[in-house]
Amino acid sequence: MLRIALNETALSPGAYLEGTCQWLPDRDERNKKARLMVGWRTEGRGDVDKATIYEQEILADSLTAFTCQIPLTGPYSYDGQLLRIIWEVTAEVAGAFNLRKTHQTQVFRVVSSREGGGDRP
Repeated sequence: MLRIALNETALSPGAYLEGTCQWLPDRDERNKKARLMVGWRTEGRGDVDKATIYEQEILADSLTAFTCQIPLTGPYSYDGQLLRIIWEVTAEVAGAFNLRKTHQTQVFRVVSSREGGGDRP
């Protein structure tokens, strides 16, 4: 089982996304590797674009902390009729077959600083 917890769900470009991920592998997953990725993707009409800005191994049977900076160049989150830009943290176990147990996603928003977004000193 994978669990993701984020300290904030709305951040501005340049802010730091912080959170934790917990992986409690079952017997069949013990010899597998798990990883956490932070990035964005598009949904809607046209081609799908995506980018990963951060990647880290997840340790089994422990709480793995992560911190990554949102790029100053964005893109901002967007939810339009024809296009969506979605920022997310994804945790997955490599080579696992049961997606419900071995894949977890947590969505967050990248917004302008006027809309609120955590900065770290």
